[in-house]
Formats: sequence, C-alpha cells, structure tokens
Amino acid sequence: MKKLFVMLLALIMCLNLAACGSANTEKNSAEAATTQNANVIKEGEGAANSNDLAAVDSGYVMDTINIAQASLTSLDPMEGSVFHGMDEVYEFLYGFDGVGGELYAILADDTRGAFGGYDHEPDSSDYTVYIHDNIYDHNGNHITASDVAFSYTYRFENYSNSWPAFESVEAVDDTTVLFHFNRELTGVSDFAAYFYRVYVVSEQSFHDSPSSLITDMCGTGPYKFVSFTPDSELKLVKNENYWQTDETNLHQWQRANVENIVYKVIAESSQQVVALQTGQVDIVDGVDGAYIGDLTTNYNYKAYNYSSNMLMFMLPNCNPDNICSDINMRLAIFYAIDTDGCEAAYQGQTSALDVLAIDSFSDYDPAWETIDSYCTNTNVELSKQYQEAAGYNGEPITLMCMNMDMFSLAAQVIQNQLVEAGINAQLASYDGATFHSVMADPSEWDILVNCANAYDYNISFWDAVFNTAQTTNGLTKNFIDDPEWADMLDKLILEEYHTTENMTEWWQHALDNAYFMPIMQWTSNAVYSSKIEAFGMNYGNVITPGACVYAAE
Repeated sequence: MKKLFVMLLALIMCLNLAACGSANTEKNSAEAATTQNANVIKEGEGAANSNDLAAVDSGYVMDTINIAQASLTSLDPMEGSVFHGMDEVYEFLYGFDGVGGELYAILADDTRGAFGGYDHEPDSSDYTVYIHDNIYDHNGNHITASDVAFSYTYRFENYSNSWPAFESVEAVDDTTVLFHFNRELTGVSDFAAYFYRVYVVSEQSFHDSPSSLITDMCGTGPYKFVSFTPDSELKLVKNENYWQTDETNLHQWQRANVENIVYKVIAESSQQVVALQTGQVDIVDGVDGAYIGDLTTNYNYKAYNYSSNMLMFMLPNCNPDNICSDINMRLAIFYAIDTDGCEAAYQGQTSALDVLAIDSFSDYDPAWETIDSYCTNTNVELSKQYQEAAGYNGEPITLMCMNMDMFSLAAQVIQNQLVEAGINAQLASYDGATFHSVMADPSEWDILVNCANAYDYNISFWDAVFNTAQTTNGLTKNFIDDPEWADMLDKLILEEYHTTENMTEWWQHALDNAYFMPIMQWTSNAVYSSKIEAFGMNYGNVITPGACVYAAE
C-alpha cells in the first residue's frame, strides 16, 4: 500500500480527465520513488515530533522568522479554528503531542489528581481538573479556575458546535475546576475532545480588549501579541515573562526558540514562492510540488513532505428506493474505480488509499491492507458482472461532490472511469451548504465524494462519518440501516471494546457489505529556510516556530 500522506493545502489545477489504469489491475502498492535531493525530507525522516526536536535543541534563539500566510482576518481564540500563531499565544488545559500523539498537561497541573491533573470517580459524570497556581497572561492577570470556567462557558454558549456531553463548569477554588457532563466520558477520545479544545483566556483581559480578542491577542503562551493588520501582517514577540519556568514541565511545544515571529499574508501561492526566492519569508506551508526541486536545489531551502489527518472517501446511497441499495450495484461501482487515477489527478500531492484509516494512529492495523476487496483491486470485467447481477441498464447515476478542486478533480476522474466501465455517471457539484442539504435527501443523489478527519484515533474518524446518533432517522448519513454494524461502532468508541480484533470485525463487515470506498489522502510540502535545523508541526499540522530548532548564526 502506498505510504499515507494526507494534507492538501495547495492543489495543482492541471487535470488529465482520461481514466487511469487498465481494465484488470491490482492497485499499485509500491511507494512512490523517493527523491535523491537531501533537502527534501519525507515524513518520519525529519525531526518533526517533540522527542526528536528536544534531543537536538541547543537552546539557541533565532532573531526573526517570517512565515507566509494565505489569509488572516480574525484572531478570535474562541471560534475554535487553529491557525498559524494561535498556539504560540494561547494555551489549552492539555495538548496533543502531534497528530495521533499522546496527551500532555499544559495549564493542567499533572502533579495533582489521580490521573495526571484531574480526578474522576467511576460511574460519575463529573471531572475535577487542577491547574497550576502560577499562570499569568500577557497583561499580568493571574489565571485562576474562574477564568477556565469563563472560557469554557463562553465557548459553549457562543461556538459550541458539537458538545453533546458538556453541561456546565464551575470554579471550586483558584486552582480547582469542576466540569459537569451528562454522562461519563468513556469514549477513547472523549477526554481529549473536551480538554484540549478550548483556549483559556483571562476574563478580565477578554473584557478589556477593544475587539473582544478578535483583532488583538492576549493569552498565556510563550509569545505575545505585537500588532495585527487584517489580511496583511501579524507580529508576535517572545514572552520574556512566560509563566512556565520549570524545565521539567516545559514541553517542546511551549518553547520560544525565536525572538520574533512575523506572519505575512500572501494570498497567491505563486507569490509565496517568489517571496521564498527573494528572501522575504523563511517558511511557506502548502507549496506546490512543482516548485520543490527549484527551491531545494537552487535556493537551498528544505522541504518537509508531511501527512495530515484528512481522508477522502465515496459513499453510496443505501436508501431502499435507491439503485445503490443493491450490493451488486455498489460493488459494480467500486470495482470500476481505480484510485491511482484519482491520485494522478493531483500530480503527486495525494496518495491512493486501500484502507479508510490513518496509518500513523495507534489503532491502525497494517493487516487491513492485505484484505482482498474492491479497495485493493480494480476490475472492470468484474464490475460489468455485478452490473448484470444488479439488472443495471444504463440508468443515470448521480455522482455528487462539493464544487471545490479538492473534491471535483477526483470526482471527474471517477466519473470517467465509471463511464468507461459502462456506468452512466453524471456529475453534480454544489457549494458546501447546498451539498450537505442535498445529501440529506436520498432522492437527489446516488454516490458522493466527501472527506473527514480526526486527530487521535481511527475510531474517531469512523465515528464521525458513520455514527447513527448524528442523524434524526437513526441511519448513517448515507442511509445504511444495519443495527448490528451500528452497535459494533457504538462499542468500539468505548475504551474497553477498542481493540484491533473488534475494529477488524467492523472493517470486514463494511467491506462485505460495500458500505463505502476509501479514495485517497492528501499530502503537503512545507518549505523552510536552511537556518532551521529541525522543523516542528503540532497536532493540527500547524507550524510551531518556537518549537523548531535553529542553526546558530
């Protein structure tokens, strides 16, 4: 199986619409040839995790790093988005050590409590979190439990999104916070989902801010706000009075190895490359692969090719009135698709999938790659046999996607492949809001291309896509009515059932019933100055300049 690279931040728009691959081929399982350029670093080869960074960190502090940013209009820490610079200024109770990494305490005091910063009684829906007593924000305000309660309450009431278990939070004393949920957090990622998702701010600083921290910043992190011009420039400076001075508790992601960080808004990707070539910026994330050779060879930049946490997949409409309710039709469609062709449409910035899972997560099983199915084989002749078994007579099959290149390029390739196999696929693309509205109507589509992501476990990804609790009809989003399969998923979310054996059973059941098809993952290139010896990206694949290791000048 190809190595799993997943983040697509810059797409190449050139597309060859011809279907790729032969009629009867085993999907390519060899990894793409690695470059001979020593400045191009593949994921797993570079020091991009905290342990590797810490091992080579000399403590040298660079003066200034300039980073290109495509757009930046709001600095709102409560909205929930993670952008470059946010984690340098603001902090969570807990953090993730990279995508799929372990939780570590930040504001939470892991020397207290039975569980590394918190206490919880079995069968209770209450959780008590303890914070350090020496936390101060950039305005000098002492951060206490009441500020934690304020931050969570404000976020919940104004930007709650999906907080199904959260009820309320209160300060018991200055360093003790009591969280009330409507159930015990027994899911494998439940705790992390709530305790690493809210930036803690001082209630006083929030109210003192003329913009309610939308166009200015005040957090507790290792960097302080200097100035901001929307869609132009954001400047940060090292916080010389950072509250965490205990080296034994200072995680690599909390370090400040550069004095000044400047984010420069450069909207066009081609102009970002020019900014690298002319030395205006030191780092650009999401560089088109076509420029990598020139930048690394002629300009002595380094390039880090990394994977993220987003997967593309196809869902068939399993409503009883739909043609895809027949498993023969689903198999006819899936066996006609060569995901290597989808990969080719993105000119090397994606990788075809054999498994709907991320191989860097701890609950991934490589054995899934060896299961013989439509995921690992393209077979047009077999597709035609299944078409005959389904009684298919050339009826139009509506293939739906969002009208963004990250979806439509793959959808066009799939449409051509289906047509080549004798399936009358017709493409329908919509803006995001309309797509989700149409998706809820089983009479409007037959198959669709979509994507989803996760930060910790593959079961979190599966749950996000197929949990029947997310719909009002008790079915999955693609109208699967299979209580046995749904029950497997409900149990897999729980820690006691979250085993490789149980995950394999769920995966095999999905394959046996052709409930979905993995398509591909995206990859991206972060290009950075050779003055950076070791490059760091955090849990959201967001560049963390303070954690990087720099060469002494």
